[in-house]
Amino acid sequence: MRYYGNKTKLLPFITQVVNTINIPQDPIFVDLFVGTNSVGMYFKQRGFQVISNDIKEYSYAIAKSYIELSEEPSFLRLKDLLYVSSTKQINEQK
Repeated sequence: MRYYGNKTKLLPFITQVVNTINIPQDPIFVDLFVGTNSVGMYFKQRGFQVISNDIKEYSYAIAKSYIELSEEPSFLRLKDLLYVSSTKQINEQK
């Protein structure tokens, strides 16, 4: 998702600033006013624990899926409810 205010273009500058400080063993990156979480996702991929904050509900939803999760969800309970064994089977039923 792209929208006005996206900070992706600022990532080289933000990275340069972060690289000038003494980063601890288990680094934590705090991203305020996250929007689409582009900065948080970038630093998560580089091994930082990310704390994100925004008042918008879509930002929360994006953070839950991209920042909080470390692996693709299996949806086991949903598959049980739908009586299917795989995501592929769900797509074939359409």
